[in-house]
Amino acid sequence: MKLVEFRVRNYRSIHDSGPVRLDRLLSIVGRNETGKTNLLTALASVNRVDGVQPLSEVDDFPRDRELSEFNENVRVVDTLWELSPAERSKLGEIFPRAQHVKQVTIGRAYKPTRYVGFVELPELTVDRALVEQIATRIQQSVATSARRKRDIPEDDVEAALATFSEVLAADSASPQLWAQAVLDEVEGLQEALDDAGMILPKVAETRLNSLIDYARSIEGDRDAQIQAITWIIDSMPTFVYMSDVPALDGHQNIPDLVNRVRAGRITEGDEHFLKLARVAGFDPETLNELLEGDYRKRHQMLNRASGVVTRRLQQLWSDRPVRVRFRIDGDYFDTLITEQGEVCDIEVNLNARSRGFQWFFSLYVNFAADTAVGGAGNAILLLDEPGLHLHALGQYDLVHFFQKGLQNQVIFTTHSPFMVPVKHLELLRTVTFHRDIGTQVSSLLEGDDRTLFPVRAALGYELGRALFPDEATVVVEEIVDQWYLSAMLERVRELDIIGSHVTVTPVGGAQRLLYVTALMAAENLDYVLLLNGAADIDPPTRLQEDAATHTVYLNGTLADDGKVETLEDLLEPALYHELVVAAYKSEIGRRKFDMPPAGRPRVAAYTEALAALDLQFVRTRPAREFIKRIATDPEAVFTEAVMNKVSTLVDALDEALAD
Repeated sequence: MKLVEFRVRNYRSIHDSGPVRLDRLLSIVGRNETGKTNLLTALASVNRVDGVQPLSEVDDFPRDRELSEFNENVRVVDTLWELSPAERSKLGEIFPRAQHVKQVTIGRAYKPTRYVGFVELPELTVDRALVEQIATRIQQSVATSARRKRDIPEDDVEAALATFSEVLAADSASPQLWAQAVLDEVEGLQEALDDAGMILPKVAETRLNSLIDYARSIEGDRDAQIQAITWIIDSMPTFVYMSDVPALDGHQNIPDLVNRVRAGRITEGDEHFLKLARVAGFDPETLNELLEGDYRKRHQMLNRASGVVTRRLQQLWSDRPVRVRFRIDGDYFDTLITEQGEVCDIEVNLNARSRGFQWFFSLYVNFAADTAVGGAGNAILLLDEPGLHLHALGQYDLVHFFQKGLQNQVIFTTHSPFMVPVKHLELLRTVTFHRDIGTQVSSLLEGDDRTLFPVRAALGYELGRALFPDEATVVVEEIVDQWYLSAMLERVRELDIIGSHVTVTPVGGAQRLLYVTALMAAENLDYVLLLNGAADIDPPTRLQEDAATHTVYLNGTLADDGKVETLEDLLEPALYHELVVAAYKSEIGRRKFDMPPAGRPRVAAYTEALAALDLQFVRTRPAREFIKRIATDPEAVFTEAVMNKVSTLVDALDEALAD
């Protein structure tokens, strides 16, 4: 089962998060105290490692609401799951009516009960045409057989058949009640025929058995649905929530540990060591018995455990190659980490390693123990601010590991720019808190400067990494310009209008162009600046002279009575109006919103038009609709008139690159 959407309501700071869509990875960015942790803990409560637990109206119900609004049936979390082909087949076996169901919903309220629904489940009805066909065949076969045998009282047979037909044709509000009545009447028909001394013909017997099977399937539908619900709950992945992963003690007294376990007084540190034992595959009780006994067996046990943990950890920890060795020294169990250097291997106790490595090691142990040994179990990992103690590149690698190294779905919150999946911004959600409506989750990367700072910093870092590509670069002002231009260039390549390939790089505003061009000029790179018509910088007075020769202006290249100022102006007016309406559909509602008059650049025109409705125009919103549209109907987006403009622009960019 794959989680595809969740929604949290009535929980701490969250009145209604709204639907949160996700794929295999989801990164949640937001300021402190906006409700990121609440999202994860609420979601985890649907199926924690220790099972579903009741929630508290005192601790968990929003404190800005009256307790009179609370009852144990208040919904907290709703989730939507996608079934694999194998799971759909299994569900169909258990619950035949759900054989075509592809998605299920699972939710919980404050009481520890889960609610399961089947998306697009057909309504339970009686197939009247099928029943009538079966009944007609049975009646015809029985009547014909009765007429052929003179000693059979035809009146009794006809009366039994008439009663049988009435029950089949009866209209009941409940298909189950109809099915029960049919099964009872089948028994009555069989008894009546036995009393008349008539044995059912083979054809009639076959038809009657098929009717019995059909009625039993309807009668047992409720039981099958209950079995299916139980199976869904049992098959649902476990949510493993981790915040501050406690560090493991690298120097553990085994006899003391065993005594605390026997007495039922284990500490939090003991719990984590026992998880390590489960992951590594050794038993502390057995190890305690071997302290004074078989050295060879003890050595083999620890050697095998060391190999198991080392092999898996080397797959996860990409910073430096390490090896784990478990050693018994007297009563103490030591976890030793060997850093394989160029000259000699240095062995250090886990307690003496960096906090970053201790965190990563503890993460591996906890996750592997809670999701079946090896970390590939049926679980979803919920991480609250992971990797705080890791080096920046270690955090960058950690996100890559979440994407490529784990089979499990991962949802994590972060403040770090290096934990933002900048190459896949569709995996990113921003969280904001509003006093009136509580915690809100957005896929549009909305929020104030503090909320968006990690995202902007991540984009800046990615820009720095991409500043020196092998191919030519077109530098644009904003990320929106990159989206539009990249799509246009891709369309040009598909139509074989031009063969050149370029990298499109946004810099976050015209005021930053000076620094970017200085770097590119110093490296003798092929680049061209594509500036919007209303550029704040006027080369060559404020840009380097070299940059001025590499500049293309939209309003100079595609002058059209002053209407071409940004890349949006290249699109058909009617199409762009559709994109804006689609992007602001919920805010506009039923209010009248006409296309602005022609003759003005679109960004300015729609800024004013939406301002008249007390709405703020954001270029990214229709740009997202543009990306969706070209994926489904590129011909409608890139008309002949649009492609003529795009080709003109490409020619200008090529000419600037050639110079």
